Amino acid sequence: MSGYCSPTFDGVLLAAGRSRRMGSDKALVPVAGGRVLWERQVDVLRAAGVRRLWISARPDQGWVPAGAAVVTDERADAGPLAGVVAAWRKSEASHLLVLAVDLPDLPASWLARLMARAKEDCGVAGCHPTGIFEPLAACYPRAWLPDWSAALQSGRLSVQQLLSEADAGEQLVKMPIGSAETPWFRNLNSPADLRSE
Repeated sequence: MSGYCSPTFDGVLLAAGRSRRMGSDKALVPVAGGRVLWERQVDVLRAAGVRRLWISARPDQGWVPAGAAVVTDERADAGPLAGVVAAWRKSEASHLLVLAVDLPDLPASWLARLMARAKEDCGVAGCHPTGIFEPLAACYPRAWLPDWSAALQSGRLSVQQLLSEADAGEQLVKMPIGSAETPWFRNLNSPADLRSE
C-alpha cells in the first residue's frame, strides 16, 4: 500500500497574457449568454468540480472582481508556466486543473475526463495525432512543482517541452485528441479569430 489517497483538484484560469495579437484583453471577449470569456471559463472549471479556483491575472487587469482569488506571476512575461507555478504555491490539492482563457469551446466534460485519469505524481494532457500536447487545458500533479519552479527560474518556459520530458519519464497520461475533440481546442488569438466565430 502506497498510502496514496484519492486525488483532489484545484483549478487555475490563466488570464494574465498581454493579448498583443488580439489588441485588447481576450478575457473580455463576449460569449453566449451575455457573459465574457473569463466568466465562461470560471464556470467551466467550477462545473468540472474543482475544490478551489484561482485567476492568474496581472495587477493592471481591472476586470478582475474584488475579492476574487488571484495569483500573480513571480516572473513577468514568463508565459503560462508562471501562472501554473503561482497557483501551485497556493494550492494544497494533489492536482491542479489548468485552463487558458482563450479556449472558448472547451467543455467541462474534457476536464472531467482528465480528472478521471489522474494518478499519483502523474499529469494528464491531451495529445494530438502529431504528438503535440494541449498544455493549457490539462491536469498537473503537485509533485511537479519543484521541477517546474526550477524550470521557471532558469528560463526554461516551454510547457510543451516540460510535458515531453514528463512523457519520456512515464509521468504523463496522454489523452488522445481525435476529430471529435479537435474543435474544442480552437484558440482566440487575433481579431480574425473573432470574425470566424
